[in-house]
Amino acid sequence: MILQRFFSLLKRNTQENPTPTNSPTPNKQVGGAGSYKPELVATLKDDHQILFNIVSRIQKAVDNKNWSTVTKELQIFREKIYAHLLIENIDLYIYLQRSLADDPVNLKMMRELQKEMSGISTAVVNFLSKYKTLEKEANLQEEFPSEFNDVCDVLVRRIKCEERVLYPMYVSVS
Repeated sequence: MILQRFFSLLKRNTQENPTPTNSPTPNKQVGGAGSYKPELVATLKDDHQILFNIVSRIQKAVDNKNWSTVTKELQIFREKIYAHLLIENIDLYIYLQRSLADDPVNLKMMRELQKEMSGISTAVVNFLSKYKTLEKEANLQEEFPSEFNDVCDVLVRRIKCEERVLYPMYVSVS
């Protein structure tokens, strides 16, 4: 089951990084947009852990058919994932485009991953917009569990890819 994979990844990440730090907002990070920030990868991984925790709470609320809680947690998820995506776009991708300029193979791979993430972001935004009124609409409540599983599956695959392939590209070139 998709959610079992999600929760096993959550458990693994909890064991590897048991106490996530608070993620800094973009304006609290040292350096300008696109400059190297030594804490960036740790911050993004912490964000992943926070997102996993939110998804876990959403799944529990879905299992209990507590649509009010699902709606509230979706709003928290929306805020956190938007902030995470903004940090990736401003700090990660801009820096990687500059630092990989002389490495056409990795630059191409990074751009493909960025393009893929853009598509995933659009799908997640559409999903979150669709379910804004979930608490009040029975037809949405019927559709939600299946679509939520699909979104979780995509996000798990993406997070694994980011942490395994994309984030190791982020190194200081000074």
